[in-house]
Amino acid sequence: MEKNRWSTFSSSTFTTNQTLKSVQKKKNCDYHYNERSDKKTASKMCDTMAYTSGPVLYHQREVATEELLRPKIVTPLPLQSSVKVGSEFKLLCLLTGYPTIEINWYLNGDLLVETEDGRIRFDNHQRLLVIRDLKPSDAGSITFHATNKYGEVTCSSHLQVLMTKREKFAHSRYGNYSLNSSNSPKPIRRLLHALNRMKSF
Repeated sequence: MEKNRWSTFSSSTFTTNQTLKSVQKKKNCDYHYNERSDKKTASKMCDTMAYTSGPVLYHQREVATEELLRPKIVTPLPLQSSVKVGSEFKLLCLLTGYPTIEINWYLNGDLLVETEDGRIRFDNHQRLLVIRDLKPSDAGSITFHATNKYGEVTCSSHLQVLMTKREKFAHSRYGNYSLNSSNSPKPIRRLLHALNRMKSF
């Protein structure tokens, strides 16, 4: 491997396992070295030419850069939420990352999209989910997924929709029962007959 070569740096921080022999200053940039360590660390944003005894480990810088740029959640979703049916429900997930992050929300594995009537909408660059007039079908696992070219991250929350006894009955199999008026005897008479039979037990 070639030794004693010039390497160009353009970074706020760089680190090398090789002993830094000399540094040529450029644009009046000052560098501070930790003499107690075998690794010499130079900091402060500047373009400089460094004369080293070996190759500079650019991999360390690249890994550190990816860690800063990949999506990272700073305000996670609550583990569980219980909201009454008919109410408005909001979920906010804040995160960092660059460049542009693609964000999607899922309900029980199905992609959520904004509705024309505004019942389901997104705000704050897709980071805020708003569901108005909650329905029993909105209950389940809600997943937040963000991705860019450096990585991806997910966060989930369980939504429980609370219903009254009347609403529970309306969404039960008994609530879906309907009478056929074309049959004889008339529906109301059939219903009364069934109730009388139940009382006899």
